[in-house]
Amino acid sequence: MINNKEIEKYYDEVTPMYVKDYGCVYQACVLDTETYLKDTLNYFLKKLEIKPNDVILDAGCGVGMVSIYFALNVPDTIYHGITISQKQVDIANEFIKNNKLENRVFIEKGDFQNLPYKKNFFDKVCFFESSCYSNNLDDLVNQTVKTIKNNGTLFIKDLFLSKKRKNLTNKQLERLNDFNEFFKTNIFTIKEINKILIKNGFEDIKIEPLEKPKWTLEPFSHWMSPIMNYFSLKSDLFDEMETGLKHDTDEIIEWAIITAKYNKNEKI
Repeated sequence: MINNKEIEKYYDEVTPMYVKDYGCVYQACVLDTETYLKDTLNYFLKKLEIKPNDVILDAGCGVGMVSIYFALNVPDTIYHGITISQKQVDIANEFIKNNKLENRVFIEKGDFQNLPYKKNFFDKVCFFESSCYSNNLDDLVNQTVKTIKNNGTLFIKDLFLSKKRKNLTNKQLERLNDFNEFFKTNIFTIKEINKILIKNGFEDIKIEPLEKPKWTLEPFSHWMSPIMNYFSLKSDLFDEMETGLKHDTDEIIEWAIITAKYNKNEKI
């Protein structure tokens, strides 16, 4: 299982390249439109129903640009972002300064499975393609419960396993392990997270399937080449990754948005 030190090292290394080659908002699964990134962020805003005076956690925030975009579009809102990478914190703080949002967007280094915030602090807790880095879903949900307000919204947008690990073929399991090792993820099923959410007092759970991500629509080499070049990976491994991720892995991965309301009176 991937540990936090590996994830931290990975993002300290690749974040400058991600910002240079992919932009300040890195989302693998976006809407298939001409202005896909802006449309995707606006879709998040619509789903979240952010209101003035809301306090929002961006858990696994990267370089903070989702929070910055939200802050620029919804007045009188406060955002806290947490990332395990100091490199991302440093870059995020530059973006915050450039956008004059020092009093509304705050990014710090830490682990979203051990949140440093006080109880009943957030109106909304968001994971934008970051819950897949959790190595313990119970800890992830328990930390959310500690910091979210009653009737607060949990928002998870991520990739999930479409079937249980025990039901995977040997080839699919091999590809899944390759994927997790390469991207430092720990992909789980929607049923796994749904069960834990119910156990911890979340209700009105809604699951919205998403279309295949943009990288499956474009030539794979175009999407992956900056990463491959960064790590100086050999062409034969590149070809193997292309074949595996586009075929075997796609068969077992699904993308979705999960939203849920926290009701502390329902917690067992």
